[in-house]
Amino acid sequence: MISHEKAVENLRDGLAESTLHHSKKKKSLANEVYSILLAMLINKELPPGTVLNRRDIAKQLGVSVAPVLEAVIQLELEGYFVTIPRKGTIVAPFGLREIYEHLIVREALECQAARIYCGKPIRDNYETLLVKAAMLDSTFVNGQGNWNLEYDFHESLVKLSESKMLINEFSRMIRLGTFYSMYHIYSTPGKERILKNHHELLAQLSQDDPDRAAKAVREHLWTTKVMLIQEFKTSGLAVPGMDVC
Repeated sequence: MISHEKAVENLRDGLAESTLHHSKKKKSLANEVYSILLAMLINKELPPGTVLNRRDIAKQLGVSVAPVLEAVIQLELEGYFVTIPRKGTIVAPFGLREIYEHLIVREALECQAARIYCGKPIRDNYETLLVKAAMLDSTFVNGQGNWNLEYDFHESLVKLSESKMLINEFSRMIRLGTFYSMYHIYSTPGKERILKNHHELLAQLSQDDPDRAAKAVREHLWTTKVMLIQEFKTSGLAVPGMDVC
């Protein structure tokens, strides 16, 4: 017969293992719910302003409310949802200002990343990147398919910076930008101009010149910024930070 101390140790280990298993299972479910809700947002199945009923979502997905709550909290932290007193959690409404400010942050992240990865990292991966650039420059898909290509290309570039925090923040921002774009940019005249210069960008980034690389990325994103500025003017709104280049 084992000693009392050994029995207590075994019980403690068993409880710890059970707790860890439960925690992993809960986290896995929350991740699944998060992925489903994120896909629904990007695919326009949850329009801005939609009120979320967590119990209904849990019932539809066949899970408890707990993983739904965890996923909703994460998406709220990332900017997709907002909680309004006496109304509950809704899909975040947004306008031109939010889209413009998102682009400013994305530009800052990508320009800094470009200063890090320009030159040899680009040349070492040039053939693979060139294939991705060619796909973007030769085709235009009016919807999520296009943004999958856009996301993949730009994420591939940013990953060459080997900065984990920068990569994670960029991924979060570009997903949010995809959500915004589904509701605005694709309905804007002239959108076909957005995707025609990725191969030129790649050529600029292959040079060992951080300043040139950052400038190339900034100019690459300028087309979208010009479109938004025009929207501000058409709507009679002041363009935020217009004096900043």
